[in-house]
Amino acid sequence: MAARLASCFHLMQKEEAERYFSYELVLRLRPDHLFSKRVPPIPQLFPDSALDGVIALADDQVALASRSDAKTMLLVPSISYATCASAEEWAHACTCQGCEHVHVEAAALGDHLPVPCCPMTLITAFGSTRSWRDLSPLGGYLPTIWRAKGDDRPGGRL
Repeated sequence: MAARLASCFHLMQKEEAERYFSYELVLRLRPDHLFSKRVPPIPQLFPDSALDGVIALADDQVALASRSDAKTMLLVPSISYATCASAEEWAHACTCQGCEHVHVEAAALGDHLPVPCCPMTLITAFGSTRSWRDLSPLGGYLPTIWRAKGDDRPGGRL
């Protein structure tokens, strides 16, 4: 997955160079989503907040960032998914903008214990963009996840 995200970043750079323009926002979606209704424009979803310096995340399912933060959103997952993060890095990653701080005990991190939050949030511990926010303002616009037959992970609405 992370290698494909990096490939998207490089293809985006190529497209921008060929067409002499830069994107303002970058939206990353997993390909197994189906939107049941039209998503309103981003300023309508996030009226009081600029996205510069903050990546909006819904787990590893959806991410939205300004173009200046696209490197962290698309290139850093290959680092964060391959690195054994410290308790301090997890504590940083598990605390979103507007959320209360999460305390992570080093002793609680182990090979057989679940990670304290979604590993995708580690992009803010390893990348230049140091903050993230929950994409919960999308409310009913979040996509439906379709699961393959026999996949027993939770599906349906996010």
